[in-house]
Amino acid sequence: MCGDLNGHHRAWENNIKRNNATGNTIYEILEQHNKIALATPPNLPTYYNTSTGKNSTIDLCLISPSLMVNTTIKVMADLGSDHMPISVRLANGPNKIVRGKRSKWKIDETKWESWKSRVLLAPPATPGNVTSEYKTFWEGIIDASSETFKKTSNKVSEKYNIPSWTENCSKAVALRRRAKRRSEKKNRRHIGNRIEYKRLAKESLKLLLETERVFWRDFTGKITANSTVSEIWQMAKKMKGKTKTRNTPLITNGQNHHTPREKANKFTKHFRATMTSNDDIEYPIQYTESITNAKVGGLFPQCDQIFTMQEMQNGIQKLEQNKAYGTDEISNAFLKHLPPTKTQELLGLFNRSWKEGKLPPPWKTGLIIPISKPGKPPELPESYRPIALLQCTSKLMESMVGNRLNHIAETKKLLTESQHGFRFGRSAIDPIIDLEHEIRIGLATKQVTIAVFLT
Repeated sequence: MCGDLNGHHRAWENNIKRNNATGNTIYEILEQHNKIALATPPNLPTYYNTSTGKNSTIDLCLISPSLMVNTTIKVMADLGSDHMPISVRLANGPNKIVRGKRSKWKIDETKWESWKSRVLLAPPATPGNVTSEYKTFWEGIIDASSETFKKTSNKVSEKYNIPSWTENCSKAVALRRRAKRRSEKKNRRHIGNRIEYKRLAKESLKLLLETERVFWRDFTGKITANSTVSEIWQMAKKMKGKTKTRNTPLITNGQNHHTPREKANKFTKHFRATMTSNDDIEYPIQYTESITNAKVGGLFPQCDQIFTMQEMQNGIQKLEQNKAYGTDEISNAFLKHLPPTKTQELLGLFNRSWKEGKLPPPWKTGLIIPISKPGKPPELPESYRPIALLQCTSKLMESMVGNRLNHIAETKKLLTESQHGFRFGRSAIDPIIDLEHEIRIGLATKQVTIAVFLT
């Protein structure tokens, strides 16, 4: 138990003239009960009197005697109050869970030319098999990127952070703390230093409040009809210093799972059970025969042709630069800035994979990220949906294949007119318009319109 008990006693403050009533009461409790011990070190400066410039020990920590040996208590940097923040650490506490996050590339737009020159220095992929070609290409891209760009830290910051905080706020707080340290020194503890500290404390507080007010005014001024309530509440919580750095355990069968490995195992078990099936799917014979006949008879020979550079450039042009990348750490930004020789090299890799029907092993691996569902309890595995981050190179080739198949399906009229989803120039609004059109025709001709909705 820690707090401002406002108790003065020579047992923990040997430089005072006399004990007060609260201090005597606390001392009697400590003497009479052997299950309570005082963990606060003697003469720990927990309170600073701005009038006298002296420190006192009135913020106390009471703990179990069994924890005394492994307990460390110290005073931290002041936060603008006359009471100092106190850190209490138990050496035999629970194992600390190291929280981490995925490192990301910090792209500097001014360094692309340097990156391209380093990429060109990498040895070209020797034609052989798809796996070795992709490995050579990947090593060249990653080595050039590591030498050119930095990466974000993989550690989760637990710092107290307020969005309205500015450099002027940091300077004001630094001046206030410096003045306080100066006024606490015995050889400089005179009225001038204490007055200076009080002045800087008031100025820093005024600056912090004014900065918060201006920031909040600017934020609320940008709120529009498209702004969500969650965004506003998130900013309000950030203004109070509240962050989402908590470690929520997973609960399965009444057991709590805290460590990242335990959570990963439970997510894996849950997603595997929900995403796989032991039932063998039997497709109608006409479907399998049509696929076999198309493959043997060559009904669509343009499907088997190698990809052209134009198809490659069209696919790269549609890439979103800030999309998340897979485990190989090759981002869309790297693909969009590839030199022509490396683009040709990647095209050769795609064509070899297309002709041989083989994929590089990294393309078969996805990084699964559990995303919490809104309004669901965060401690249950079923409250999350999996998102798979695949390699950007494999998604580029996938888009090239998809564009080719879409072109063939549209030009050969292989899709029915009633299909609107996943087609260029059409959307889910089209069938609604068609339905409204049929209803209006039925009303005009005094006929009955029947619609069947399958869910």
